[in-house]
Amino acid sequence: MAYLNKHSSPAASRKLLLLSLAWVFFSPAAIAQQPANFEKLPEELQETLAPFANNWHRMEPGRQLMLIDKARNANPEERKRFKAQAERWKNMGPEERKKVRRAQQRFDQLPPHKREKLRHHWKNMSPEERRTLTKKMRQQPQLSPAKQKEIREKVKQMTPEERRQFLDEIKRQRKPSVPQQATD
Repeated sequence: MAYLNKHSSPAASRKLLLLSLAWVFFSPAAIAQQPANFEKLPEELQETLAPFANNWHRMEPGRQLMLIDKARNANPEERKRFKAQAERWKNMGPEERKKVRRAQQRFDQLPPHKREKLRHHWKNMSPEERRTLTKKMRQQPQLSPAKQKEIREKVKQMTPEERRQFLDEIKRQRKPSVPQQATD
């Protein structure tokens, strides 16, 4: 690489970069993403991907290939977890799936350093802490989309100081009340 940097012109570097990008986007693999036939997958993959069998023909080829690759490269413990997650997804209702998708979109929109911080925090939690947090999140009251929109519009009109006070009040309301001990 040092040789290329030392002996190539910026124009040659640009051409190399363009050729590389062209290969990535126009390679035979990218062009020929054909749907995978579920019945023709190896038995081990069919077993792992069984929760997706009924909807397999409706999935985009790229999604199919991603699932196949994920299942193929997983060790037995990961396969077991993968299958359990797929079963859980299959058994979710439409509203619950929407919530999960929205949460994933919010997570994906976070800056990389914040995503990594959240992943690190989650990995370092005990299973009991994870269950408690998950249970707590499910118990949060959900506002209607109209109410959410109303609140967003109200917050947009606030000054930074009002917004800070508003958020502090919400945080205060969400904290469980701790009974104060009488001092004599």
